Amino acid sequence: MKFNSNTKFSAIKHLLYILFLFYPFITKAQIIKNNMYGTVVDFDTQIPIDMVELTITNKVDTFHCLTDQKGFFYFKQIPVGIYLVCTTHLSYNKQIKYISINSGHGSAMTFELQKSMKEVSEIKIDGNNTFTPSNELILVSSKHINIDESTRYPGSIGDIQRIALNYSGTTNNNDESNNIIIRGNSPKNIQWKIDDIEIPNPNHFSEKGGVGGIIGILNSNVLSKADFTTSAYPADYGNVLAGVFDLTLRKGSKTNYESTFQIGLLGINACFEGPISKKKIHLSLSTIVMPTINYYMTVK
Repeated sequence: MKFNSNTKFSAIKHLLYILFLFYPFITKAQIIKNNMYGTVVDFDTQIPIDMVELTITNKVDTFHCLTDQKGFFYFKQIPVGIYLVCTTHLSYNKQIKYISINSGHGSAMTFELQKSMKEVSEIKIDGNNTFTPSNELILVSSKHINIDESTRYPGSIGDIQRIALNYSGTTNNNDESNNIIIRGNSPKNIQWKIDDIEIPNPNHFSEKGGVGGIIGILNSNVLSKADFTTSAYPADYGNVLAGVFDLTLRKGSKTNYESTFQIGLLGINACFEGPISKKKIHLSLSTIVMPTINYYMTVK
């Protein structure tokens, strides 16, 4: 069979028609991508800002990125198109820009963020002072020592005087004595009172001419509260130059007979309490067994 030139041209033409007809089904469109990069700096200082979150989005895709320590960000292989770019940072205002990513070269951007100013409502602090000193004339510089916490203070070993060394402005000269030095004043100038009765020295084995000692006479089991004042003394406390330790003994049990026995670094002590008559007279008796024996008795 012989084909002339017209027949060959007609066959090629029909073949091309068929190829163009099925071309969308046998080919796949290529997605063109490119990169986007840039920096984020402070508007006033031009210092790079790190940890800024950048979000680029359009109707189809969304991408996220964080700036490094130099304020640099980099989006890799983003499909070409027009995107909305948004910056987010806790200390800076949000900034929004539009960018067109094309196939020619990478897109570069620079963001200059301004500090965010937030107006907050006022903060009110109301004091609730539940501490009431034994002396109503004491207004300032008075600390209340909780007797229940006396065994939990560091370095106190159950001594009410060593607890005061935890407050500011107080110290002692050595660990073998419970002297209280208040703002450089001599421990001799501290006034001690128990139930409004002044006592000269509340310690065992006190130093010659001093008031401090290794072991305190006071037993926390018989105390109700202790007020430690370091300045602004009322007129009730005369001839005070350093501070005042005002102690109050607690009432004994009104209903039952109770006893406490303790062994510690300060020695062995026993406490007995309970009613002694039907007239509601209550006794609190504490006996401390040490190199010397002392008795405390309160009848209230």
